[in-house]
Amino acid sequence: MSNLIFKIMKKLFFIITFALITAIFSSSMNAQSNSEKALVLTGGFSQITGFGGIEYYNGFASLDFGIGVLRAPYSGETNTTVGAALSFYSAQESQPSTYLSFGYTLGGVVYDVKSNFGYNNTEFEDSFTIMGGYRFAAYGRLSLKAGFGYMWASDLKGWTYEAKLGFRIWNN
Repeated sequence: MSNLIFKIMKKLFFIITFALITAIFSSSMNAQSNSEKALVLTGGFSQITGFGGIEYYNGFASLDFGIGVLRAPYSGETNTTVGAALSFYSAQESQPSTYLSFGYTLGGVVYDVKSNFGYNNTEFEDSFTIMGGYRFAAYGRLSLKAGFGYMWASDLKGWTYEAKLGFRIWNN
């Protein structure tokens, strides 16, 4: 039953995300020419986007992509994760702002399965995350995002956080 709910939520997540992306970016391209656009390199830790990535801002929304590496605590197995997020901000990229992110990570959760012979099976699962926080803007090109959220996968759920430093490489 839990797997069925997870699959349904996964499909709904993709449908809603696609609809939001289409609505936000198509309307903002035609709506106002003063909409701030920027491309930011990010590094730090995020349940959604791993340790490094890139974020594209368009007005009050952004698309964030990143990559990370997870290591299983007992078996030592590693897995590369890839994540994406759609974020909404209360101000444009160059200003401090609160934010809300909806993300999906491929292989974003790891746990070791214990048997009678020890930890012999490592599982990596995809995860959904909802994250809220604050983006501090500093020195024109630098920003710091700190957030707290909730992550869930088919067999694991829990609270998570992120702390990322951003460096703007392009803006209009």
